[in-house]
Amino acid sequence: MLGTAHMMGLSIDRQMVGVRAALEALATSPSLRQKDFAGFYQQSRLLLSGYPQDSNILLADRAGQQLVNTFLPYGYPLPRRNNAQAVEKVFHDSQPFYSDLFIGSISGKPYVGVDVPVVGEHEVLYDLAAVIPTTTLDKVLSMGRLPDHWIGAVLDSKGILAARTLNSEQFVGKLSTPRVLKLLEEHGGGIVEGPSFEGEPSVFVAQRSPETNFAIVLVVPLELLNAELRQWMMWSVLGGGALSIVGLALAMGIAGSIASSIQSLVAAAEALGRDEEPLTQASGLKEADEVAAALHNAHLLLTRRERERQSAVGDLAESNRLLAGSNADLEQFAYVASHDLRQPLRMVASYVSLLERRYADQLDAEAHEFIGFATQGAKRMDRLIVDLLDYSRIGRQERPMEQVSIAEVLDEAARNLGPALEDCGGKILLPAEAPMLWGNREELVRLFQNLIGNGLKYHSPNRPPVVEVSCDGKEGKWQIAVNDNGIGIEPAYFDRIFGIFQRLHTESAYDGTGIGLAVCRKVAEHHGGFITVSSEPGLGSRFTVVLPQSA
Repeated sequence: MLGTAHMMGLSIDRQMVGVRAALEALATSPSLRQKDFAGFYQQSRLLLSGYPQDSNILLADRAGQQLVNTFLPYGYPLPRRNNAQAVEKVFHDSQPFYSDLFIGSISGKPYVGVDVPVVGEHEVLYDLAAVIPTTTLDKVLSMGRLPDHWIGAVLDSKGILAARTLNSEQFVGKLSTPRVLKLLEEHGGGIVEGPSFEGEPSVFVAQRSPETNFAIVLVVPLELLNAELRQWMMWSVLGGGALSIVGLALAMGIAGSIASSIQSLVAAAEALGRDEEPLTQASGLKEADEVAAALHNAHLLLTRRERERQSAVGDLAESNRLLAGSNADLEQFAYVASHDLRQPLRMVASYVSLLERRYADQLDAEAHEFIGFATQGAKRMDRLIVDLLDYSRIGRQERPMEQVSIAEVLDEAARNLGPALEDCGGKILLPAEAPMLWGNREELVRLFQNLIGNGLKYHSPNRPPVVEVSCDGKEGKWQIAVNDNGIGIEPAYFDRIFGIFQRLHTESAYDGTGIGLAVCRKVAEHHGGFITVSSEPGLGSRFTVVLPQSA
């Protein structure tokens, strides 16, 4: 039964993976790069000619607004995608996504879908989705040709029925039985007993696909299974009794010869266990001689593998030594390079300052302005070099990972921001309780000091800044969120702000080098986590750092 469930799961996977491949090919259409949505609509309609009726292709932007929907004529007003989870997943992960069962916003029918990202040069541009009616899955199940009275079903990742060979219209959209849900959640599949939706005692055989996260469930009436089992047991007893009589006679005849041959192999096996060469003699019994030869070959193989292992260990140790030396040389080079770059900058700044003091009364206003530009440029270049050096050192600190109190990290970050807090007249609200994490204290202080400092820096001119930090633990991870009431960020810039030297504002508007959030992301990744952002322009932003709860 498990084999049948596996084969039917492969059929469902082939159907969905085929749809995904077609979408990925369609996502390369030049019409999308040129924003020729009318042309893309026609291409999508042509692709759908090979798919079941009621299949549909959708194109949506990051906000979930549909741009193309082949279910309606082109140019018809379109709603937002009602499967927001799929859109968010595609834009966040830049990976294909197989959606759970949902109801079409226009047709009102049950569907499953495949979403793929349409990727530009540096970011996801659109979510391209194929919406497949669940009747397609019903047809795939029927092709499995299950025995009479068996029921086949497809569940989505949440355990909701997406297709069923019996009473499909009645049960599609309902949650599967608790025993099946528990079996899939804890083991990913297996066999369990329980009542079917029709109330009949049954055996459920379930197996989840790692490709689509859908699950195949076979429902076999318990009475039918018991009848087949009783018939099999009857024939087994009759056949087994006959075979036992014949086998007993044969066993008694050959037991003596086998026993003596086995005894001759005991010493050879013990020698192999001591890593010595096994010595054996021909016994006259073919099987025993084959085992003796296998023991000898195993000794040769183990000897060769041990030599290879020792050689590999030596090579690995040498590679680690060279890598450590290379990292040390790279950090030393970065330090020396920064020092050598900063020295001429200091000289330029010093001579420009000397020039201004010595010839101040001979220079006009424009010359003084030029000197100011030169001085500010030298200072900004110096800060860029220092920040770049700090960025390169993340993850290479000699200080080992240790248990760190996030409460102490946040307190230190807030103290370091004391002058900035006093200048802007804002507030920093820290959580009453915070977790202990495995990490590098210096790097974590820098991470949260950057995030809290940004909340103070980019504040609204209409209200004093308030930055609040909260901690929440779930699913083996800590989510540490930094919320502010500042000017906010447009969603189009969510990915860009984490790049090195990426700024959304001019130097005159807000001070900085544009490397702070790049440092935050690198520190989070060095600690086995990641950082996300959500924001509403004009109201504030929320940066969430997700870190593992234990090493």
